[in-house]
Amino acid sequence: MFRPIVARLGVRVFDVLYGERPIEDVPRELAPSVPLTVRAPRADDVAVIAGRLGSGDGERVSQAFAHGDVGVLACAGDEIAGFIWASLTEVALPGVPICRLPRDGAYVHGAYVFAEHRGKRVLQTVARALHLEVAARDRTFTCRLIDRNNRASIAATDRGSPIEYRWAPVLALPGRSAFFLLGRPGSLKGGRVSRRSAERA
Repeated sequence: MFRPIVARLGVRVFDVLYGERPIEDVPRELAPSVPLTVRAPRADDVAVIAGRLGSGDGERVSQAFAHGDVGVLACAGDEIAGFIWASLTEVALPGVPICRLPRDGAYVHGAYVFAEHRGKRVLQTVARALHLEVAARDRTFTCRLIDRNNRASIAATDRGSPIEYRWAPVLALPGRSAFFLLGRPGSLKGGRVSRRSAERA
């Protein structure tokens, strides 16, 4: 009952969990069940992904690429099987910027495996490769937000190596920046929303 009322007032509540991983805690290697080629996305890959996902999710992938987020994708033969991104500047839910990242952080987002490739350890493969890529850029931790009800994604993440999650609901008020309702968690304490993020919201 509470959610429909606040939604009518223009308030958005995101029931999310926050997970953080030190960079030295590398996700373990889990061999995929099919041969995969792992590499950075190119502009033509982004166009293919955007076309398959449709307008909303496809646009977010295009934005991640345009903003210089670090991306990793896995290909099974000539087909894109899955991908993942990390921002080195900010924490943001889709279309909702929350806070700046510390200079040593990386925010993992946009993980996706196409339906025909699920159950083949594609997510674990790209997540490990992304972790190693941001480690090479002198980051000391990665973090992510995940919907509290997305048990499948939490389980898939834990298979790579467990992350301790804490409840970190996000509130977005009309005309105001979004914020963590219980205060910024973990290593995010002290960040602020970037000007670029505020303009994009």
